[in-house]
Amino acid sequence: MRVRRHTAALIITSALFAAGVVAPADAKPGNGNANGHQKLHCRAFHASGVGIDAGNGTTTAIIYRGNREIGTTFGTFEPGVPDSDGVVPFTGSIDFTNDKGTLVAPVVGTLDTVTGEFVSTSDSVTGTGGYADVTGRLTFAGVQEIAGINFTETVHGKLCVPKKKQH
Repeated sequence: MRVRRHTAALIITSALFAAGVVAPADAKPGNGNANGHQKLHCRAFHASGVGIDAGNGTTTAIIYRGNREIGTTFGTFEPGVPDSDGVVPFTGSIDFTNDKGTLVAPVVGTLDTVTGEFVSTSDSVTGTGGYADVTGRLTFAGVQEIAGINFTETVHGKLCVPKKKQH
């Protein structure tokens, strides 16, 4: 039986998230290197989230692929100095967790305090638990209510795992 490149599965509960990070058997390996020598299987990741700004630079969100919940995120952020247009730069970390493990995404980003639009990027995603071999990059973009605490976001990126050696 042929495995399809796109599974209906990222990012989540484990079967959905795993589908976003593990390439099917007939996929071509990615062009990256792990430790300078090992080929990677990389997959695009797309998800959405609904969350709450808990104040004090922290957020929580539920992450979905389609209508299925695949995990939760916890973000911690340190704001910078706003520019003259009200755009605040920030740095921090977004941790995605489900029953298989955790992905940690150190991020840099901006929040427009006039429109509520935000974007943050991570070029060095790492994993623990069942995601210990996962690396990649992610972008989180969305809108926070200006007068409220709720936000919506989309998550896009590429997640990779080392190619298994054939024996």
